[in-house]
Amino acid sequence: MDIDTFDIALPHGVQLSCRASGAPDAAQRVVLLHGFPEAAFVWDPLLRTLGGLARCVAPNLRGYEHSSAPPELQAYRAKHLVQDIDALIESLGGRIDVLVAHDWGGGVAWNLAALRPERLGALVIVNSPHPGALLRELRDSPAQRAASAYMDQLVEPDAAARLVANDFAPLWASLQRGGPARTLSRRVVSRPGGCPQLLPRIAAAARCARPAAPGTAGLGGAGAGAHDRLVGHE
Repeated sequence: MDIDTFDIALPHGVQLSCRASGAPDAAQRVVLLHGFPEAAFVWDPLLRTLGGLARCVAPNLRGYEHSSAPPELQAYRAKHLVQDIDALIESLGGRIDVLVAHDWGGGVAWNLAALRPERLGALVIVNSPHPGALLRELRDSPAQRAASAYMDQLVEPDAAARLVANDFAPLWASLQRGGPARTLSRRVVSRPGGCPQLLPRIAAAARCARPAAPGTAGLGGAGAGAHDRLVGHE
């Protein structure tokens, strides 16, 4: 099964580079969202598997590969990422049969499903907890806060410089990955500006999403409401 690559210009001025399989006029439509530090190419095996059954489109989220990369950090808040995928689905006919999402893409997918449920027939999430459940556990569970401590490290100002040191050794250690996953991730983070550009963008969104621990102001700010942190509204 061949994989098509193309760019799609969205009405609000963002362009997403995409990988796709299957006939454009197929009855079933599937969209797949990647995580970090990956990109749309991680879905290639699934694109080849499902292409005979449905039109499958895997976009690179804004800031990745050849998709638009606005310089403003606020452009990477959840509401803007959701707007991109909502517009992509509109270009595919307004409703898709399945949205599949992993990791960081899962956060975007949860938000889209909450805000625009009419867009989706089904939602498949891989390794990305529901935002409400995650916020609750980060607030109430010391064990979860310890398990999620790497999130704090990713939003520190010097995170990009530290993670690219020694041929990305700290990044691989933080991800606890090996084999093919390292090769795939290297394609994203080792390209010119890859990791240094991506991490500040992710940090900007994470600062809005991370709740305050008991007795602290938190990255999201003490005055931020739970709904604001969940769906990315200002």
